[in-house]
Amino acid sequence: MKVLMIYPYVPTLRFLKDFAEMIENYQKVILIPLSGTERSKVLKKNTNIWEYLDNWEEGMYEADTILLLNGLYSGEKYEDIIDFGIDKEKEILVEKTVWDILDDGRREKVHLLFDSDTWKEIPPDTALRELDIPIISVMGMGPNTNKFYMQLALKKYFEEKGYQTLVVGSNELSTLFGVPMLPSSMFENISFRQKILILNQYICEKAKEYRPDIIIIGCPGGIMPYDRHVNNGFGEIPLVVSKAIPIDINILLTYYIRKELLDTEYIASIKKYCEENFETSNVFLGMTGVDVQYNEERNQVEYMFLDEKTVQESTGRDLEIFNMMKRETPREICSIIENILKVDFEVV
Repeated sequence: MKVLMIYPYVPTLRFLKDFAEMIENYQKVILIPLSGTERSKVLKKNTNIWEYLDNWEEGMYEADTILLLNGLYSGEKYEDIIDFGIDKEKEILVEKTVWDILDDGRREKVHLLFDSDTWKEIPPDTALRELDIPIISVMGMGPNTNKFYMQLALKKYFEEKGYQTLVVGSNELSTLFGVPMLPSSMFENISFRQKILILNQYICEKAKEYRPDIIIIGCPGGIMPYDRHVNNGFGEIPLVVSKAIPIDINILLTYYIRKELLDTEYIASIKKYCEENFETSNVFLGMTGVDVQYNEERNQVEYMFLDEKTVQESTGRDLEIFNMMKRETPREICSIIENILKVDFEVV
């Protein structure tokens, strides 16, 4: 049995636990919570596929491969873990933000998580290609809104129903699940026109490879600036996606919204924004348990993680917005979408 250890694990990465069985090439995942995270409840929980452990040294002895993620407060901490892992002859993977802070000597001893093919750019034509396949997009009001969780939920649901899916992920960890990510050109300083043409061809080429019944596209960042401090790339990538590939169904995930600020008029305005900017009338809204604030003294964005009950107080009224903290919610959304596809697109 091949075992993957992931450190540090934080609440925004719960897809690593809930969809651990979908991680390719590993039969078990060990999750090491960030030091200081409340673990009294989660440490009692484990399955044959995943488990929590108290510290990374303990996990290192059990794992074959170590994946280091962003979140530790010291570059020296990463160096200590890497040196320990190399001494124990472990394979070590790192995400890009960790790779960037390593010295050349340690970079030679670890592997960057990205699959190189993920970043291959396809020279653009002068015209958009057409696709006769239903397109589901997953967007958010910003980072850490469970977008990739929803993409994996869609993938799992539709594949269990017998559909062939193509997921183009919004998260760097998508490669763990055999999911290609958006091409690197989406994040580079090139023209809006070039990005649209490149993405159109990229999706069409992937469609030839996967021959999907359904395409699911994740959009990193947010659909608009959250405030003057958090611009979310001014919503460029979601707009590029909508112009490159016509969207049939859009799922938009929001940060936590207090119930006194949430009403039918607010929801209608969000849906109208999506309909006008992304040209789709099928818009599903889901609220996450992540509250976001900008700390002006520290000059940084801060996130607070809320429980299902708190989110339910806002969503548990006669409003068209889902509580994404409920485990059954993503599957409920998938079922509704499947019924729409059966009627409008005849995918079965």
